[in-house]
Formats: sequence, C-alpha cells, structure tokens
Amino acid sequence: MSNDSPPNTESVLKNVFESGLDSDPEVRFQQCGKELVNRIFMMMRNGRVHDLKNNAVLASIEALKQVLDAVFALTQEVAIVSVGDSFYLNRTLLKPDFSSFENFRFLSAFFKEYQISGFRFETPPNIEEIQTFLGKSLGSSKNADEPNWLGHLRVNQISVVPIGKLSETEKRVISVQTLADPHYLMRLYLKTVLFLQDFITQLEQGELGSVSRLQRCIHEFIDAMGDETNNILGLASIRSKEDYLSYHSVNVALLSLLVGRELGLNKHKLSDLGASALLHDIGKVQISEDILDKKVPLSEEDWAQLRKSNTYSLMQLIRLKGFNESALRRMLVAYEHTLAFEQGSSSRRPTLLSRIVSIAHCFDAMTTAQSYRDALLPHEAIKILAKDEGSKFDPSVFRVFVSVVTPYPPGTVVLLTSKEVAVVVNSGKSRPHPKMPKVRCIYDANGTKLQQPTEVDLSQDTQNRTIHKTLDPNKYGLNPLPILFPTAS
Repeated sequence: MSNDSPPNTESVLKNVFESGLDSDPEVRFQQCGKELVNRIFMMMRNGRVHDLKNNAVLASIEALKQVLDAVFALTQEVAIVSVGDSFYLNRTLLKPDFSSFENFRFLSAFFKEYQISGFRFETPPNIEEIQTFLGKSLGSSKNADEPNWLGHLRVNQISVVPIGKLSETEKRVISVQTLADPHYLMRLYLKTVLFLQDFITQLEQGELGSVSRLQRCIHEFIDAMGDETNNILGLASIRSKEDYLSYHSVNVALLSLLVGRELGLNKHKLSDLGASALLHDIGKVQISEDILDKKVPLSEEDWAQLRKSNTYSLMQLIRLKGFNESALRRMLVAYEHTLAFEQGSSSRRPTLLSRIVSIAHCFDAMTTAQSYRDALLPHEAIKILAKDEGSKFDPSVFRVFVSVVTPYPPGTVVLLTSKEVAVVVNSGKSRPHPKMPKVRCIYDANGTKLQQPTEVDLSQDTQNRTIHKTLDPNKYGLNPLPILFPTAS
C-alpha cells in the first residue's frame, strides 16, 4: 500500500471549524451532523483504498474524531442513520449543502451495500477504537447465511444500527417532522425570495453573490415535499407586481421541483433542477426597466431585447465561476429554456431540466398580471400552452406538468353550483375523485362574506355541490393567500 503524505487535519475540517460554528444550537447541530457524514465518507473511502496505517486513513480518522467530539458537546449519544436517500442525526433530518450531496449519496450506498442503517457512538471514541471499528467493517465478508452480516458489529461503545431495528425509529422520525407544515413552508418561501432579492441587488451593483444560500433553500423545499403537493402549489400561486422577477423565479423553481419529482428525479437532480429554475431568468437584471414596466403591449424591438435575456442569464452565471457539473447545468437551463422544442428535429434538444423549466416559466408568466395585460386563470393558460405541445414543449413533460397543476390548483377561486364562492385548498390529486377538490367557502349563496371560512370536501359533500366555474380573484378583490395559510401574514 502507498504511504501518501497525510492531508492537513485542520484543512479537512475547515468546513466546520475554520468558518466557525453558528451560535444557534439548531444550526450548529446541523453543521456538525453534515460534517459527520462527510468525515465518515472520507474515512470509508480512504479505508477502502489504503492500508489502515496509511497516513491518509489516520488523518481522516483524526478528523472524524474531532467532529464527533464537537457533536458530543451538543448531545449525550450520537446515532447517524440513513432513511432512503436522507440522513438523520439522533432523529433530526440533516439538510446537505450542495457540496455535501455526493458524500451523502456515497455513504447511503455504502450502508445499503453492507446491509446496515448506520452507526451509533455511545461515548466519544478514541483513535484506536475508530481504527479497529473501521478495520472490522471493511474486513468483513458477506455470508449468504447471515443476511445482517455486519449488523451486530460492536467495538467498545461503537456499534452498527441494523436495518431490522430501524422501522420504529423511522416512524418516530417522520412523526416529529414539521417540514410540510404550511407556515414553515410560507416562511421558507419568503426567505427564498429575500435571499434572491439580495442576490439580484448584488448583481445589479456589479458584485458576485453567493449561490449557497439559495441552494440551501432549494434543499429545504426538496426535503419538505415528500408526498406534499397542495401547500407547495399554493405557494406557487403567490404573485407580486412590485418584484416580479424574484417571485416569478421562486414560483418557477417550485413548479419545476414538483414536475421533477413526478418524473422520478433523485435528490441530486432535483437540487440541480431547483437551483437552475431559480436562476433561469437572472439575465433580466440587464433589461431596461422601461421595457419590463411598459404599460402597453411590447413592440417587436422590445421583444427582441427580451429574447436576449437568456444570453444575459448565461453571462451572469459565467461570472459566478465555479464550473462544476451542476453549475454547467444551471448555465444550460439559463440559455436553453427559451429555445423551442422541435419534435423530430435533427438539432440537439434542450436538456430535460431546460424542458421542465420552459413550461413552468411560461405558465407562471401567463398566470401573473403584467403591466400591459391581466393574468390568465390556470386553465386558460394551460389551454393556450397546449397549442404548442410537441412544438415548443416536450409532450411527455407537458402532460406531467398538466397533471400536477390542474384542474384546480390550490389558490384557485371558484363559484360552486350552490352559488357559494370558495378557494381551492386541496387540488384533489390522488384522491378518489380527482376533479372534486377540498375548498374553503368564503361567501355564502347570498353573496354574504362568511366570518369564518367553511371547509368542504366536494368529493364527499352530501349536498352534491360541484364547481360551476373559476373566478378571477382580482376582479372581485379577493386574496386567496390568507385562506390557504390562515395565520400567515
């Protein structure tokens, strides 16, 4: 085995210790948890390649010990377990930074290969204990007669968490999570808008902003989605006349993530998709406000300037540097999302991420009021977009998009056959009657505003009420947002 020069221990720990641990205990716990996954990954990787006495292995063990010491300063016992593609530290979901995604994926694959769920440290281990545990882990051989062949490994106070013992823990983990809580999602939405506004301001001032905060927001949305659709769709119905670019970009990101999930993209691809969608229109900062705020229909010259926004977006992203694979995907989406999809064309098709963002971009733009026109209702926008299915839009992606947002996305104002006015709060997706959503009635049949909205599940309504038609909330001075998120402001 080679005996490479050891990496500097302080250097490999700089993500946590050189940048400083946050004073907030929850943030500090997240930082240490993510670094714990990173350090276990590094140790396992080095242990597979080198002899256990190799300096690189010893340095990674020392780095792991330092992170474990930091975690034990926050908690009395440490258990790191993998549930699906996610990791939990003592039942707290860890939200990986973009740079950590590959490490998370490797360690998850390692645990699956060895048929285990994770590791538990009952007390802070010393170097020798970690080294012995690593050696026994990597030195074990699979035995067909022992399905949990690594499941009972223990070295002093370090042990393996077997797969068979995780089911109860997994249920408890999920039960205490509040990621799908609508008010948490509302705060996350507004935080993402704020971060994007700061990012845009920096670009306008000629400065280079950091994408990392935006990427973390995307990761939070990915973690929060689960099987949740309605609250995410409800957030994507938020509009702002004063800051179209920021709200539009966040909405496109949310719609794209929902479509990407339906298409089966993994967390890594969803991360790239969400960040790409969030920055797809960033070149608009270079378009004159006279054009963006024009009160009359745009001229051909105006449209010619707008068509340059994808090139401007690409140039802005190039300025940010960091030419890794994900950054290049963001650049491709920024440039390609306005390109027509030509079925059967011999020219290269835009990437899948670009084709998703293209539809989400057009839908949100059409359902948002512009300075020169009113907003279209969701079903009106879909009807117009359907005319370009197969020419401008990938048919398979378009069909998935339609299944996500129709027929009545949350936030849609509807008139019932009973003459009551209501707001859709659950689109009815995956329910027994997909065209019969849950609604909250806000006006009775006489046109009197209710003091407290009344929730009705139209699929089980004993009065056999159905939706007669959709209404334009702007024409009636209605704001669906407080109905969707009752205590959100």
